[in-house]
Amino acid sequence: MSFLDRFAACSAPALDDFVPFVVAGKTVGLVGPDFGKALRDFPDTFAVGNGAIVLDPGLDTFEVRTEAVEQVLRKLAERGCRSGVA
Repeated sequence: MSFLDRFAACSAPALDDFVPFVVAGKTVGLVGPDFGKALRDFPDTFAVGNGAIVLDPGLDTFEVRTEAVEQVLRKLAERGCRSGVA
């Protein structure tokens, strides 16, 4: 494998299918389509649609957000779901 082949294999994914991840009105990252679909199962934590994934605005402190997202990620890990976050 050439150096260029290795570089291409390690380069960032195409982000065309990724959607913004929004917290408190600010885009803080991007989420891939498969991971976004998995987040639909947690409507108390995430609103998925309209071209973005939005963390529930009712989760209004760092501690509350952290706890809610941790619970979702633990459940997804139990299912074997892998992250699609950039």
